[in-house]
Amino acid sequence: MKKLKGISMFFLTFIAFFCSSTQIILAEDVIKEILSPIHGQGLDEERLFSILEGRLVIFLGEVHSNPTHHMVHERILKALVSRYGVVNLAMEALPRKAQAIIDRFVEGKIPEAEFLKQVQWDHVWGFDYGLYRPVVDLAISSNGRVWGIGADLDAIKRIARSGMQDLKEDLISPLGVYPGPSSYRDSVKATYEALGQHRQIGPFEHFFLAQLARDELMAENLKNAFLADPKRTVVIAGNQHIVNYWGIPFRFLRRLGLPIATLVVYSDSQREVLRPYLNEFLWITP
Repeated sequence: MKKLKGISMFFLTFIAFFCSSTQIILAEDVIKEILSPIHGQGLDEERLFSILEGRLVIFLGEVHSNPTHHMVHERILKALVSRYGVVNLAMEALPRKAQAIIDRFVEGKIPEAEFLKQVQWDHVWGFDYGLYRPVVDLAISSNGRVWGIGADLDAIKRIARSGMQDLKEDLISPLGVYPGPSSYRDSVKATYEALGQHRQIGPFEHFFLAQLARDELMAENLKNAFLADPKRTVVIAGNQHIVNYWGIPFRFLRRLGLPIATLVVYSDSQREVLRPYLNEFLWITP
C-alpha cells in the first residue's frame, strides 16, 4: 500500500528540490529519538548500529513522498557501509522483472536517465527518483547489488478488481498466501474503505487478496535476491509493508529464517498512534 500517493508530481519535485538545497541542515535534524518498543527502551545511534551489526536483512519503512524519511535512510545506509562494508539494497520501488536493467545501471553500462526510462520509473513508481538516488548511490559505491523486489503492479491491480481466477501468471510460490491475523485484515479494510470514496475498485475480498499477494511476491523476490548474493541487505518499502511484521518481514521469515531487523520512521506528531511492539525500532523525526 502506498501511503499518501495522491500528492502531485509537481509538489514532489518541488519538495525534492527544496530539500536538496537544505539537506546539510536537515540531515543534522532528522532524529529526535530512537525507540525500541520490543525491548522497552530508547537508544542512541551507536547502540542501534551495534545491534544492526548482527542482522543480515534490515527492513526500513517510509512514507514514499516524505523527504525526511529518505534522509533517515541515507543516514542509516551511510553508517552501515562505513562500519560494515558492502551493503546490498532491495527496493519496493523497482520491479523484479527489471533486474537485468538494474544490473546494467549498477555496472555503469547505462546512464541514470536511460536506466529510469527503461525501468519505467515514472509509470511504475512515480515518486521523484531524486529522493532515492542517495541510497542507490551508497549501495553501488559499497560494491553492493541493487535488487528490484517490486511485484508486477498490473497483475496486482487485476487481482484487486477480479481476484486470481483469470490470471495466467504463476504469481504465488508453493507456500501460498498467508492471511495474517485479523488485525491485519482490519487494517487493510480501513484502507480499502478510504480508497472506495475516490476510485472504482473491486470487492474487499479481491482487494485484500491483492495486498496479500503483493507482500508474498516481494518476500519471495527478496528471498531469491538474498540467496543469489547473501550479504547484508537493506530493504526499503512503505511503512505499511513493514509495521507489525505483517507484510514483507514475516513472509520473508517463512522462507528464510535469518536474523532480521525492522525500523519504521514516524514524525513526532504521530507519537500518539504508536503502539507497543509495533516494530523492533522506531526512528522518530522532529
